Amino acid sequence: MKVRLLIALTLCLGVVTETALAQVGSLGSSSSLTDKIEKTSKPEARPQPAPADSEEMEAPQRRTPRSRSRRGRTSPDESKTPVEMKPADAATVEPDALDRTDAKLVAEACLVAYQKPDFDALSRLSTGGNQDLFDELAKAGEDHPRYESITSGFRWESVSKWKRTDPLTVRYRGANTAVVEFGASRDESFVVMLEWENDQWCFEDINSPSRDAFRELPRQRE
Repeated sequence: MKVRLLIALTLCLGVVTETALAQVGSLGSSSSLTDKIEKTSKPEARPQPAPADSEEMEAPQRRTPRSRSRRGRTSPDESKTPVEMKPADAATVEPDALDRTDAKLVAEACLVAYQKPDFDALSRLSTGGNQDLFDELAKAGEDHPRYESITSGFRWESVSKWKRTDPLTVRYRGANTAVVEFGASRDESFVVMLEWENDQWCFEDINSPSRDAFRELPRQRE
């Protein structure tokens, strides 16, 4: 009887022991899973860089000013070089300072004034019949009814293309008319017409005779 009771107690103790061990194992696995969740949910701490030694921390360097001789700038020596001056504009020559007996000089002054256009200068260079017109143009400018016709058409185009380096050729038609060629096309000559008034050459018009007609004019004034 005692033997049976002892066996029964032993079996009971075995069952209790296995149950306890099972509970302990279950808690352990739960704790491990929690650790995994915490590891996956929290970012891994990145290693912080080691602070630099005080010797390696240098103050920012100041920019060294560039020499003024770089990138086209002049150095102190170069700045002393005199600047090349452009020649003065010949259009500033006053009509009263011209030799009005020289047909070529007068024609050149007329072309320069026409290109600007400087109607005041053209008035002083013109014949008596043209002076009033250019005086009115000088005062009214673009509002004058003749302004557009004076600054357009073959006259304006031919004068605008003229350069002071282009040669001027003088011919005469009688004693009181000078015809000064300043340009030409294939068939036409572009000329300044001058009239002799009050012992001087005066501007009359811009004309375009045929080249043959211009060549037939005499070179000498009669």
